[in-house]
Amino acid sequence: DRRQRQMCIRDRPATEKIVVPERVYSGDTLNAVCSRAAIEHGDVRDDLRAIVYDTRLHNNLPDDDLIQPGDIILVELEVPADALGRR
Repeated sequence: DRRQRQMCIRDRPATEKIVVPERVYSGDTLNAVCSRAAIEHGDVRDDLRAIVYDTRLHNNLPDDDLIQPGDIILVELEVPADALGRR
């Protein structure tokens, strides 16, 4: 069991954490802002909730309702390490 977990970790591609600025538009929710950034930059996580959670912490946002059109939200993403060289 432990050996299988070690193999899975080794086989997983290397990733890097990045922080990207995203503008909030009228009608946006924090989920929408994070989803847009994740798609554009290729976040490798399968669960949008993890991205939203990290973004909330990074921006000190206790509640989704605190974002307003025109705000710039810093979205923390986990992207493949090899993707950084292509930007």
